[in-house]
Amino acid sequence: MFSYLLRYLLCYYVVYHQSSSKHSRMSFFSNKVLKIFGHFGVDYDFPLQINLELSRSCNLKCTFCPREQASQYGNIDFKVAKKVIDEATCLKKPTVFGLHMWGEPLLNPDIFKIIKYIKQSHSGHRVTLTTNGFLLNSKKSADLLATQIDQVIVSYHSDSSEKMKELIGRDLEKSVLDSNIKSLIKLKSQQGVNTNIVIRTFGDDVSINNFEGASREDKEYDNSAGHTPNFSRKLTVNNRWPCYRLWLTTTIAANGDITPCCVDLHHDLKLGNIKETNLKTAWSGYRLKEMRQQHIQNKFSSKCDICKGCDTWQEMADLGIRSI
Repeated sequence: MFSYLLRYLLCYYVVYHQSSSKHSRMSFFSNKVLKIFGHFGVDYDFPLQINLELSRSCNLKCTFCPREQASQYGNIDFKVAKKVIDEATCLKKPTVFGLHMWGEPLLNPDIFKIIKYIKQSHSGHRVTLTTNGFLLNSKKSADLLATQIDQVIVSYHSDSSEKMKELIGRDLEKSVLDSNIKSLIKLKSQQGVNTNIVIRTFGDDVSINNFEGASREDKEYDNSAGHTPNFSRKLTVNNRWPCYRLWLTTTIAANGDITPCCVDLHHDLKLGNIKETNLKTAWSGYRLKEMRQQHIQNKFSSKCDICKGCDTWQEMADLGIRSI
């Protein structure tokens, strides 16, 4: 009962806590909470968060994203997503479902159907969507909020329209994104839903003062497991700690491949395919245990080679996890 309650609370915490700055006291507190409770919240039978890659396609060509280097799979099939959701529900595991990875989730025509199914399956399931926001018109925003989604994260790369175009690789006006965000916030107020709207910024010079009613999350560009080294803004850290993803999250790619990492571009860390196995088997298998051991020892073999040059493990503080 205690483990169920802790898992339920951690799922809620993941999608509803937001700090205004990575340097704030709230951020410090958040890291402390995760270090204390995240450690006890590790479930060796089933991941706390499952990332579903709804689409490998994208409407942008971001210069910091290596998506086009990867195999293209289109959209995830609803039956594949349903199998994952049903497994979490049948095991009575409250789970955070993160809708993101390499593509734009709003390109999947089944997105609202999938979110509704998650929310109807278990009261403890939480859904968080990460989008570039350019497709989030008033109609899509209304449909999205109607699903009772818990969190919508909109990536916001620059205050400058020209800089934005340069980064996203498309001749799209920033004013379109601004209008979409404002519309989403307004619709949330009108519908009276509890969706946490987050503007994810990249760089201290980016302002969100025009988006009253949204939270802010500051992030830094990472090197996507070594695929985009020129865009990484992370500091060099001598004392490396194990990446939290191997203990808390897993990703189902659009083709059904299971990998513990959301930046595993070529599925080098593949644990199997959800069409042929189940998530519980993959999560408790020897291959993942071997990866965890390599992270604890900070010694990476060819089976975990992409982790060696990756810097995304710095996104979360050391949880103190040292068991496989």
